[in-house]
Amino acid sequence: MTNWFSTVPVWFSTAGDNSSAKAKNLTKTSCWWISTAPRPSRANHCRTKEKFSRRWCWGCAITPTSAVLTALLGLSGGIDSALTAVIAVAALGKENVRGVSLPSQFSSTGSLDDARILAQSLGVQYDVIPIQPMFLTAKEQLKSVFAGRPEDIAEENIQARLRGVILMGMSNKFDSLLLTTGNKSETAVGYCTLYGDMCGGLSVINDVPKMMVYRLSNWINREREIIPAASITKPPSAELRHDQTDQNSLPPYEVLDAILSAYVVQGCSVEEIIQSGFDAQTIRRVVRLIEFSEYKRRQAAPGLKVTTKAFGMGRRVPVSHRYREY
Repeated sequence: MTNWFSTVPVWFSTAGDNSSAKAKNLTKTSCWWISTAPRPSRANHCRTKEKFSRRWCWGCAITPTSAVLTALLGLSGGIDSALTAVIAVAALGKENVRGVSLPSQFSSTGSLDDARILAQSLGVQYDVIPIQPMFLTAKEQLKSVFAGRPEDIAEENIQARLRGVILMGMSNKFDSLLLTTGNKSETAVGYCTLYGDMCGGLSVINDVPKMMVYRLSNWINREREIIPAASITKPPSAELRHDQTDQNSLPPYEVLDAILSAYVVQGCSVEEIIQSGFDAQTIRRVVRLIEFSEYKRRQAAPGLKVTTKAFGMGRRVPVSHRYREY
């Protein structure tokens, strides 16, 4: 397979995040992940390729001298796990990567097909382990405790945590590094489950915003379809309940990523971001989610730094505080 990350174009790297821009210069069409400057010269292009390649290689990284030689990850059929799998194969080789599909009653046939097609395309070992029997057992065990209460986010998170139990069990049994697949946009607003999809030893794309995930995935498919087209084009969903999509809970990712860049990466205030033209209520909601979700990020797997400011060491804030800007 082509060592794709050695030729990642400059406009997918940190060169395109425009971190020195002020919020007043942001518009709804000139968002941070899109470089408004002309494409770079070939020399600059090559230098940035090398820098980006080294970052992915170091972080994914498990060389023959490392303690861990193999990796596994859950394959949901979505774009985030697909991109993570491609990076893992490029870094470790297909023989050292294992994908696991963990369907429930809410998993669509299309998602299962996309996970299988991706595994076949990459040539990785692929397992299907349904969580439905475990989920029904868990609900039965909690029936008397939950009596009189409707099903809600508690039951949704039980599914994610059952997946975490299975994947961590496989990680222990086969001495494999479990890769988490959450992106920066989800991590920022806490759209992830502690001890569920956050389980793992390395978070490969936790500093890659959702729109950059799309850009990278389309670039990976530039010569042939490696990531199934449906994984890129379908509405993103955690598939923890019927008819669920990310946008039931979050603003459009184009808006979310622009606010995230302005607030987290560039350090703009809420008022400065409002002046850039975005809806004030949406901005305050996103900022509130970012601040509230710090306790989750403190418990997340370490990740790779791709933008100019990543969560963790790049942004040190208290888990609990009384300061409110929103």
